[in-house]
Amino acid sequence: MNELVRKRFEGINLLRKRLGDDRIGFINYGGYELIDDKHLPSVDKIAFVNGKLKDIFTTDTFEIMNGTIKEFGFNESIVKSMIYSSFESQIDTGMMMSALLDYAASLGIRIINGCEVETLGEKENYVEVIAKNSSGKEKISFNAKSAIICTNAFTEKLFPEIKIKPGRGQVLVTKPIEGLKFKGVFHFDEGFYYFRNFENRIIFGGGRNLDFDNEETTEFELNEKILNDLKEKLNTVILPDQKYEIDFCWSGIMGFNDIKKPEIKNISDRIVFALSCNGMGIALSSYIAKDILKKFTI
Repeated sequence: MNELVRKRFEGINLLRKRLGDDRIGFINYGGYELIDDKHLPSVDKIAFVNGKLKDIFTTDTFEIMNGTIKEFGFNESIVKSMIYSSFESQIDTGMMMSALLDYAASLGIRIINGCEVETLGEKENYVEVIAKNSSGKEKISFNAKSAIICTNAFTEKLFPEIKIKPGRGQVLVTKPIEGLKFKGVFHFDEGFYYFRNFENRIIFGGGRNLDFDNEETTEFELNEKILNDLKEKLNTVILPDQKYEIDFCWSGIMGFNDIKKPEIKNISDRIVFALSCNGMGIALSSYIAKDILKKFTI
């Protein structure tokens, strides 16, 4: 556990240092875990977990904050306890990507979009990448001294022998809610559900555990069963007796492996894989990039 937490903490700090908090919309409202009857025994383990994390964080990582359940307007008959951490924050991922593109351009790095890679293979002294253009009618060949594959859940399309499971996540966003009572990052049901405020909207996602088989896909589609469950939990857990409207929905694809940890794999002297962030890519990716440079000559 400590190794993964340390990598996430170092990774997000590298991202903040590289781009700056203002350019990624970094806000520290803290993070909360909503605890129901089923998971109440986990509250008794807070002191044990805090002790384990003492060498990473300067103060206790988690504390009980049950008084905020009513303050935030959650359903007290369902949410029996709430655990808080001051070390969890939120960013604006759209701002982050824009800042990363600007940063890459400042270093002379060229980003090519709309170019789907079909095959990739090592030749005698270079790596050949074959892609199709946006029309899908022409093939384009790129040659490189080396290649890093960062396609995560889509890696098996290029290399079927690399075992990584896609995990689709369903997400909905509300319209602005007048008098929204909470700010921060929230999780419940062992992390299968997650929500946060964005200004006075709610971004709410999860429910993959309701339909694992259908959500193990790389197709960007909506799952009505899960979306209906998210709406039901908005009504009964998060916003009981409050009016709101759904603005829009989307789905995103994560990559998972059996060990639930990121992996860096060399398949040759010129090709390396970085994959399986297991839903923690923003926090881990800067650390992983730094780690690749230690193991791989570009």
